[in-house]
Amino acid sequence: MISISEFFAVIFYVLGAILLVTLIILVLRLMNTLDKVDHVIDDVSDKSRKLDGVFSLVDKTADAINTMSDTVTQFIVSGIHNLLNRKKKKEGMNDE
Repeated sequence: MISISEFFAVIFYVLGAILLVTLIILVLRLMNTLDKVDHVIDDVSDKSRKLDGVFSLVDKTADAINTMSDTVTQFIVSGIHNLLNRKKKKEGMNDE
C-alpha cells in the first residue's frame, strides 16, 4: 500500500502542476488584454492630438475675436470721450 507521505507528495505535485498551468493561462490572457489596452491608449492619444489642433484653432479664433472686440470697444469709448470733451469745451467757451 502507499504511505501517507507519498500520497501527499503526489497530491502536491498534481496541485502544483494544475497551479502552474492555470498561471500560464492567466499570464497569456493578461498579455492579450495588455495588448488591447495598449491599442486603445494609442487610439486615444491620436484622437487627443487631433483635438489639440481643433482647440488651438478655437483658441486663435477666440483671441482674434477678442482683439477685434477690444478695438471696436476702444473706438466707441474714444468717440464718446471726444463728444463729451467737445461739449465741455463749448460750455467752457460759452461761460467766458
